[in-house]
Amino acid sequence: MIATWNAVLNETARHFSKAHQGTTAMVFDAYSWLTNVFDHAADFGITNTTSFCPEYGNWDIDTNYAAYGCDPIYEYFWYNSGHITYHTHQILATKLNEFLSTKAVCGKTDGGRAVNWGMK
Repeated sequence: MIATWNAVLNETARHFSKAHQGTTAMVFDAYSWLTNVFDHAADFGITNTTSFCPEYGNWDIDTNYAAYGCDPIYEYFWYNSGHITYHTHQILATKLNEFLSTKAVCGKTDGGRAVNWGMK
């Protein structure tokens, strides 16, 4: 489903740029980048990708996590069952900034395998 969505989104961006002279529509593939972060979590300072702190809703969870039996929130990939932590968001934002700064990241290789974290 995600691959289909990305294909349609990329094609729509191409058509938009073609139809609107002087514009460039770019698509950043957040799913692929976050999958990379998930698969190499330790490289990003993330130690927990399988669960989240069940007490994430407490007002002081960021500074008082131990009182709730949790690890530091920034060490988790997941904030809750449907959202990533602020640390994971920061990792994503850094990559998105890099993507926008270079205008495209397409076709690079990572250890011999092709990666496509964003395309023009």
